[in-house]
Amino acid sequence: MGKKYTKNTDAKKWIQYAKEDLTLAEKLYEEKAFIPHIIFNAHQCAEKYLKGLVSLQKGNFPYVHDLETLSHCASVQENDEIGLLNSCLILNYLYPFARYPGKEVLTRKLAQDALSSAKKIEKIILKYME
Repeated sequence: MGKKYTKNTDAKKWIQYAKEDLTLAEKLYEEKAFIPHIIFNAHQCAEKYLKGLVSLQKGNFPYVHDLETLSHCASVQENDEIGLLNSCLILNYLYPFARYPGKEVLTRKLAQDALSSAKKIEKIILKYME
């Protein structure tokens, strides 16, 4: 069980932080630089959007970075659930490669995929934040 939050205020803070992470990722993408940081910030954006929604809906959330776990905590309509989960899985796959240097070569296309996934999550989550 996570810490209790004041639902509206804390959810809004999570959303603001998520938007900042997405803005940073987009700016880095435009500059054609720092691909691991684009992917990392796209993941951070998605994580914060999900934590914002879950905190609004339930008052707490699990302290994890796994987007699939967080997506299962969010209450969304069935038609949004698949898109949300697919985007989370893409970002979960890319996240370790953005954090830990290894064999995976991170390309601009993968950064674009990460940004697209984060934007899809943003679009879905914002529908439920009103």
